[in-house]
Amino acid sequence: METPNQTVYNQLKTISNVASVGVVNQNVFTAFPALTYTVVNISLERDLDNDIASQDFEVVIDIWTDKSVRATELLVEVEAKMRALDYNLDFSGEVPNPQKDIYHITSRFRKANV
Repeated sequence: METPNQTVYNQLKTISNVASVGVVNQNVFTAFPALTYTVVNISLERDLDNDIASQDFEVVIDIWTDKSVRATELLVEVEAKMRALDYNLDFSGEVPNPQKDIYHITSRFRKANV
């Protein structure tokens, strides 16, 4: 069985024309566009028998490009890929860069796994 991390990685790798996909702490990209992600929360609820009743997952995905329009296009693609895994887009926002040479969108996805 795949972990949530592996599942997200495998899904993001299917997006075409992305130079790299990796977890945040790997500093994986040297070319644009790039996607970085991290699983920020795996929480669970237990029933009265101490069995897992449900699990929630949260993943933060960052989009890095050198073109503003491409960042927005990638967000649309990422959202569709994550929706296919039953994740809902919970938040997205542009991260300001005064030099305007790197365009960065951060997004958070949530999945309730009952």
